[in-house]
Amino acid sequence: MDFLNQGLVGSRKEDVLKELPDKSEILLYSQMEKRQSDVYEQHRASYREAIAGAIERDVMQRAAIVIFSALLKLRQIALFPVLSDAKFKHMQSCKFNQLRDIVEEILLENHKIVIFSQFVKCLSIIRTYFQEKNLSYSYIDGSLNALRRKDEIKKFQEQVEHKIFLLSLKAGGVGINLTAADYVILFDPWWNPAVESQAVDRLHRIGQTRKVIAYKMIVKNTVEEKMM
Repeated sequence: MDFLNQGLVGSRKEDVLKELPDKSEILLYSQMEKRQSDVYEQHRASYREAIAGAIERDVMQRAAIVIFSALLKLRQIALFPVLSDAKFKHMQSCKFNQLRDIVEEILLENHKIVIFSQFVKCLSIIRTYFQEKNLSYSYIDGSLNALRRKDEIKKFQEQVEHKIFLLSLKAGGVGINLTAADYVILFDPWWNPAVESQAVDRLHRIGQTRKVIAYKMIVKNTVEEKMM
């Protein structure tokens, strides 16, 4: 779609958006298997007891610290248990299993896909899997300089074989055009929905000619569901 020839230069954002293809956002739920669920519940119960004890002793500062630690740990277990403790290295992740199925299906249909996570360690696990499968991908996290970022974007936008882009949520929120893709996955939810919307809008922007499908992945019966 040639927006320049349609006289859209200088138009208001809402006017431009009317000219864009549709965008659909879909919630995808996964269910932990018993081992992962047991670890999650053990930690949840332990933190609940610690928080209750701190509140009972009227040590609210301590309670706040425990709450913050609990939220982070429980989110890590829901994503990849190994993120919370190396001893869980071989434990299955229901969300990762679902991600692999989705990516395989999208690639079979010859689409490009962008995957966001706020956890760099999550991206590291996912990219290792793609390497093992000999799948070409682009990658950006906060450690890459401007030149490297530009390189990764160019490869994804221009090279047919680069069908996957892995991005940290904070590093990929603004200033990036990824209109070569029409599928986006938010691997883990963020507290601020506006940040997630900015991520999806890396695809759903001027230059996009196809409908954009955004998947938001949530593990059932976890803090991720509460965040919703």
